[in-house]
Amino acid sequence: MTSQYDGQPGGEEQRALTVLPPRLSMPRMATPKQTVTFLMDPGEFEEFVKEWVPTQGAKYDLVERQGGAGDHGIDVAGFLTQAKLEGEWHNYQCKQYKRDLSWATAAQEMRKMFVAAAAGHFIVPSRYVFVALTVAASLKRLISKPSECRAKFLEDLSTTRDKLDDDERRKVKELAEGTDFGMFSCIDLDQVLEEHMTTPH
Repeated sequence: MTSQYDGQPGGEEQRALTVLPPRLSMPRMATPKQTVTFLMDPGEFEEFVKEWVPTQGAKYDLVERQGGAGDHGIDVAGFLTQAKLEGEWHNYQCKQYKRDLSWATAAQEMRKMFVAAAAGHFIVPSRYVFVALTVAASLKRLISKPSECRAKFLEDLSTTRDKLDDDERRKVKELAEGTDFGMFSCIDLDQVLEEHMTTPH
């Protein structure tokens, strides 16, 4: 029989070493906002927006994701008739930028849409919504005044560095002049998340 004093100088008691198992800690779950902002790739973000679009009150015949190469500026389309792009429809342009969506970016997407419409790829949508993580206050103010927004768009069109030939520029100008810019709006992620929670997804 060995004693706790055995082998110790002077017979002094040595405290036993207690080894505790490592504590298990679960990683913190990302919030829905963090998931959309940091963990979704662009395709997943477009799919997320597609799930949200039916909450917008329109009775869509079909909601379809079209984003990708050659999409002519359509990320998610909501078709109100079976005529699809040849009938009344809404365009949802997805912008998953970490910075505020600015007028410069929005105007470039508007031009892309008008170029495609002028070329006959589709008719101008009756509603065009920028869905972004955050939206610059200056863009919100400009879009809230459709006549000023159109005037700004036409002013920029004359000096844009977009690759537009003279014929495309003329057609875009004519089409934009006859378009009600009240069709444009912006929605940020906070509103999308709140409304997405009401969907089955």
